[in-house]
Amino acid sequence: MAAAKDIHEDHDTSTENADERPKPELLAIRFLNAENAQKFKTKFEECRKEIEEREKKGGLGKNDNAEKVAEKLEALSVKEESKESEDEETKEKAEEKQ
Repeated sequence: MAAAKDIHEDHDTSTENADERPKPELLAIRFLNAENAQKFKTKFEECRKEIEEREKKGGLGKNDNAEKVAEKLEALSVKEESKESEDEETKEKAEEKQ
């Protein structure tokens, strides 16, 4: 499908992997008229610039909170208790119930 005359740029979308071989796919949108197509293109470019600005600032792509959580998770450790200590805890709980 050819791009409309008033649209000067084709945009590739993510790849299609149904047959396990990645291949680029082209996004095609049909608009009612050229005015709607131009409005879409203007808004699309505006959003693209905003995303690029966020990436430059580090707001997108770098998530400090996620990194902090990952560091804290790495610091955590699981201690394996011996069977004897588990049995003692079970006995203590049973005694408390009585």
